[in-house]
Amino acid sequence: MSQDELARRASVTFQQVQKYERGANRVSISRAVQIARALNCRVADLLGDLESDHEPVDITAGVPAGMLMLDGAGPLLTAFSQIDSPQLRRRVLSLVKAMVEDSGEPPPP
Repeated sequence: MSQDELARRASVTFQQVQKYERGANRVSISRAVQIARALNCRVADLLGDLESDHEPVDITAGVPAGMLMLDGAGPLLTAFSQIDSPQLRRRVLSLVKAMVEDSGEPPPP
């Protein structure tokens, strides 16, 4: 797959794909999910065998299986991660929880 095609499928620019490939920009987990979807693979497949002196950290611990694959989860996480203010992030989380409560669904953890 070309970088142009990957960029189109992952909803980023060609230049952004190049920056990810060169390591100039870090890849957020939500973007990694989008890229994995575009490549029709798992995020773990993108990471390969990483050697580390540290114990591996499961960033999805406590997240129900498939939740990151929900339609809109990637863009939502991307937008949420771009909020600089911890106070505003807490307010957004409170708003979403209130919306869930109003819908009659159980609130997220």
